[in-house]
Amino acid sequence: RVGTFKSGGNVECRQDFALLATLFGVIAEHEGDPRLQSSAPIMRALCYEAAEACREPSAESFKAARDAQQVLADLLRGTQPAEAEPQSPQVVEQSLLMQRMETAIETNISPSLADKRTFRRNAAEIAHEGQLLAMLARVIQHPNYDFGEDEEFLSMAEDLRKASQSISEAAGNQDYEATRSATGRATQSCSACHEGYRG
Repeated sequence: RVGTFKSGGNVECRQDFALLATLFGVIAEHEGDPRLQSSAPIMRALCYEAAEACREPSAESFKAARDAQQVLADLLRGTQPAEAEPQSPQVVEQSLLMQRMETAIETNISPSLADKRTFRRNAAEIAHEGQLLAMLARVIQHPNYDFGEDEEFLSMAEDLRKASQSISEAAGNQDYEATRSATGRATQSCSACHEGYRG
C-alpha cells in the first residue's frame, strides 16, 4: 500500500532491492551456469534503479517499486523480462549491504543461538544466513567498493567471509557449539571493522 510505503516502507524496500541487485550481480558474473543467469544483467539494473527510486517516499517511487516487484514475480513464474539496452553494472551503496550483514548476525543468527532447542528449530535459516553473509563479505572486497583496496579492511572482510562459511557449514551439520564459535568470530570481525572504519 502506498500509505505504508510512504510511512517508512520505502526504506525497507530500498534495502531489499539493493540486496536483490547484488544477488543478480553475483548470478550474472558467476563462472558456472546458475539459474536465471540469462536474465540477471537486466534484473540487476532493474533492482538497482528500484532501490535508488525508493530513496524518496513518493507516489512515483512507490510505482517504480511495484513495477519492479511485478517483473520479479513474473520472472519467478517463468516469464523472462523484456530486453533492455545494455548498461554498465552499478554498485549498490555499501552501507545498505552493511545493514543487511548486521541484520544477518544480530537479528537472524545470534538470537537463534540462545539454546540448543532454538538452534535446532532454526538451523536451516542460520545456514542460509551464513551463506548470504559470506557472499556479502566477498562482495564488499570488490575494488569498486569503499576500502576495496585497503589491505586491513580486506583482511577483516575475508576473516568475516571465512567465519560466515563456517557458520553455514556448522549449522548445516546441526553442530551447535561450532556454530556459536563461528558466530563469535564473525561478530569479532564486524566489531573490529566498525572500530577502524565506522568511528
